[in-house]
Amino acid sequence: MVRCRRTLLHRDAAGDARGRGVRHGARPGSRGRPDRRPSAGAEAAHDGGVLQSARHPGGASGVTSTVAVTGGSGFIGGRVIAALKREGHHVVDVGRRPGRGGADEHVHVDLAAGRARAPRLGDVPLVHCAAEVRDGFDRGMFDRNTRIMDSALALATGRVVHVSSSSVYDLARPSVHAHPGEATGHYRWFGTYGESKLANEGQLVAAGRASAVILRPHAVYGTGDTTLLPRVLRASRHGVLPLPLGGRAPHALTWVDNLAAAVLAALRADVDGTHAVNVTDDDPVPIGDALRAVVGRPLRVLHVPMRTARHVAAVTRGRSGISPYSVRQLGLERTYDVGPTAALLGWVPEPGTRARLTALGSVRRVTERLRPGST
Repeated sequence: MVRCRRTLLHRDAAGDARGRGVRHGARPGSRGRPDRRPSAGAEAAHDGGVLQSARHPGGASGVTSTVAVTGGSGFIGGRVIAALKREGHHVVDVGRRPGRGGADEHVHVDLAAGRARAPRLGDVPLVHCAAEVRDGFDRGMFDRNTRIMDSALALATGRVVHVSSSSVYDLARPSVHAHPGEATGHYRWFGTYGESKLANEGQLVAAGRASAVILRPHAVYGTGDTTLLPRVLRASRHGVLPLPLGGRAPHALTWVDNLAAAVLAALRADVDGTHAVNVTDDDPVPIGDALRAVVGRPLRVLHVPMRTARHVAAVTRGRSGISPYSVRQLGLERTYDVGPTAALLGWVPEPGTRARLTALGSVRRVTERLRPGST
């Protein structure tokens, strides 16, 4: 058996297909001179800037494998790193800032600077979580996200697990048990983020990797969330939130630990070619109930027509915390077919969405009471 070579580095370095070639759920047949800084307690060894991996993750032999992760400083990437560490993997965190979750080493690189500055990590699996996230239209963000993806693909030659988004689907209509094949891009975009994520998927397809999995979560939540929960709290601070259908639209949210488990399953699965699948909890809840649980206080979700809700969001955006894009995303049904995910990866989400949302609300209320100056 080949043993893993633990090469520990801290390095300073610096297409628009529409999903063609993606298999949708089918069962598979700082710039400058390098500065190497291993994590505390690790033994350093240099091998020409290449990380060597014994095998892909998932075996029971006890041999540690190396996995590279981008976006480890973020909410999702940090949880992915922690999950990989719990399984005994040697994790290389790649990005501008050191990641959460206790990676074995940090490789400092600005992925948005382009692939020429990306280090080459060799034949190791890559989990790509890095992306710029923002509502509205911003062509600069589109360009940066495509450069980030291009650089990420240059990092490693092994299997790729790409964390995409449900924003690749058509937001003009409800997503009702949406199948992965429905993300065609042949529709109007209501923000640059979703368009850039579908373009990233196209880049992965065009790269022609022997094995790649695209995961599409929806509204990822959990302790440590820095995006969804803060927006909800800002939008609901006056106790009233206008949404189409009065918040009755069912949503299949994604618990961050369910997503991390799906990443691990995607690294282990017997997969040939590139496949796109949905990753959500399997117990949808009305979005109004979800918001009330997280907020942890009385919240009136008023029914207003879509056009009115988007107008209100547009004129009060700086104060309300909810954007016209978010109104369209939250105001209509967003449920997704995860059957193909189970068939491809052997992954089944852990139930309990309502209980987890209620627990998040409880933790938030306790934290607020303990905050200095609170009453």
